[in-house]
Amino acid sequence: MASGYEVNFNDKIDSRFLCPICLLVMREAVQTACGHRFCEGCLSRIPKRGPENELTCPVDKTPSRAKEIFPDVATRREILSLALTCNNSEEGCVWTGELRGLESHIASCDFQEIRCFKHCGARILRKHLDMHSGECPARVVFCRHCRTQVVFTALQAERYQVQEHVDHSAALRHHLSLAASVISSHSQTMHAMQRTIEQLKIKTDDLQPSVQLVQRRQEQISRELRDRNVTGRLQWKIKLSRYTRGRHVSYCSPTFYTGCPGYKVQLTLNMEGFREGREWFASLSLGLLPGEYDDSIVFPFNATCSVTLFDQSENMAARQNFEQQIVARQVPRNSRAGHSGPTCRRTINKFMARRNLIGPSSKYMRNGCLHLELTVLHSVFPAPDYVTTP
Repeated sequence: MASGYEVNFNDKIDSRFLCPICLLVMREAVQTACGHRFCEGCLSRIPKRGPENELTCPVDKTPSRAKEIFPDVATRREILSLALTCNNSEEGCVWTGELRGLESHIASCDFQEIRCFKHCGARILRKHLDMHSGECPARVVFCRHCRTQVVFTALQAERYQVQEHVDHSAALRHHLSLAASVISSHSQTMHAMQRTIEQLKIKTDDLQPSVQLVQRRQEQISRELRDRNVTGRLQWKIKLSRYTRGRHVSYCSPTFYTGCPGYKVQLTLNMEGFREGREWFASLSLGLLPGEYDDSIVFPFNATCSVTLFDQSENMAARQNFEQQIVARQVPRNSRAGHSGPTCRRTINKFMARRNLIGPSSKYMRNGCLHLELTVLHSVFPAPDYVTTP
């Protein structure tokens, strides 16, 4: 199936009409279970798995079953109402209209390139079709000798064969002499080309290491683009196998962006972040990192990070997730690219008592793992009670 529309729209296109896969205006828009929209053709090319034809959303990696993907009729109607000019405007067509009328216009546009109906192989503008019909090599003409209908190219071939037979005997020796001279010249040229090929082969072998280096770099970039998270949301599963009480241990989440473009952030869970009397508390920090979009977004950084710690107890009906928020206000740009020191952070010092988080009776730890969900909302602030210490 075809990808998005590649046509001449009159106005700047709203980003919500663009397919995240082909980056064109969506053709036959469909919506996945996670709410993202794609061209129906682009989404159909994503590999599916399992008996329910489940696929992974290219934007946020959320799984969607085939029956959960549906046509977005409202978005399709909006896209078909977009104004545009004919694709042949550079050839002189002055037609303008809505996208829904483009196909019927192209079927009759005088400036549209079409193939000759007589199958001569030529491609011409529709308005030149009548002129071409009188010059087409595949046109039918009458032979002046027998008055039968014959294709023009066949008639020309027959005339050439008759004339060639007449001239062949007298010119044969002359042609053979010329051929011998040409063959000798071509032989010398072939030897020179062979030497050039050998020299190029040596240069190619010298360039092979550089080519392999570029290929490895391309593969690395492809992996980074595939694994990059630009949704502002993160599912973080923390394995606590390396934690030993009494040691200062911190766990850092995978980095992710709050949008595209957006801010690059990272969560840090410190098991011994704060002590009150004999009670240790785990602290949770939101860190702002140098990102590749920093030159095109506004600072300081203002956002609220909603954190959900999932209850993993056996009784699903009795589960109660723990929710907390980290507020980031007026966080300056972090310009320490490549620096290993602390980043610009906002922290909840007393996120949860350590014994409740990872103790023997903890309902949040299962099989040595914690499971958190993080959502970053721009310029959204909770009540003053939630304000955390920098």
